[in-house]
Amino acid sequence: MIRIACFPYQNIRPLYDAFDGQAVWVWHIPRQLVAYILQSPVELACIPTAAIPRVRHQYMPWIQLGLAATGPVRSVLLCSRVPVQRLLHRRIWITPESVTSVALLTILLRHVWNVDTWQWADHPQRADAALLIGDTALFVATRRGMLPGREAYRAVPADGYRWDRVFPPELWPYIYDLGAAWYRWQGLPFVYAVWVVRNDWKGRERTDWIRRWTRHVMARQAVLHPTGAWGPPTDAYLHQFRYVLTAADRRALHVFLAYLHADCTGIGTGNGTRGYDVYTDMRLRS
Repeated sequence: MIRIACFPYQNIRPLYDAFDGQAVWVWHIPRQLVAYILQSPVELACIPTAAIPRVRHQYMPWIQLGLAATGPVRSVLLCSRVPVQRLLHRRIWITPESVTSVALLTILLRHVWNVDTWQWADHPQRADAALLIGDTALFVATRRGMLPGREAYRAVPADGYRWDRVFPPELWPYIYDLGAAWYRWQGLPFVYAVWVVRNDWKGRERTDWIRRWTRHVMARQAVLHPTGAWGPPTDAYLHQFRYVLTAADRRALHVFLAYLHADCTGIGTGNGTRGYDVYTDMRLRS
């Protein structure tokens, strides 16, 4: 039985729910997932986009499939005590879960909000702004009225923090959806994750599984959008995503990776990524 590595978030749930028992699933938050698949190879993995350069020697990007959305997604948020343009020389806390979101925030700060210098904080309560992703961000989004169902995501401890106490609206009045900010700037969707296949997995089993997984993902794409399939607010959240990447998604991936090389070497990508054209490499191998 093959192993499939993913991150344990709501936007992967439709794929897992229909495929449980047909593969061994390995779950890790994005930053840990990348380290895990490099040390313990799996056949298939859904990895954060910013990790593509780091895994390229062991895994081939499969750019037909991924996780993309156009505009706001409500699960990648910057909460701030001050307007984002005033974060120059201030402190920003980043979730320990993320790779791609940290890179996206860095790019937006420098190129959209004209903030070229800041410090990383070691705790959100000692920060002027905080980057949240996943279910933590969704909890904040529902409490701020950005998604229906105010009580849908409970205030549970994560990494030792009580998010309802750490981010009250009266202390963190400014909130920015990074997907929306990227779309306003580039006019393109954003690709949050891509599927990769292990390079040394050869033979008919690999070919058959790639075809099988592609059919499965395309079938699950169809159930993301009918209203009522998952119940609010999950319906509203999942409705934003695509698992089958479009031509616009692939263009957006190219643009993001170019900025990643220029601005974010060392953020979740490892060493030696400057000058490496990830997009060209994927295009030739896909």
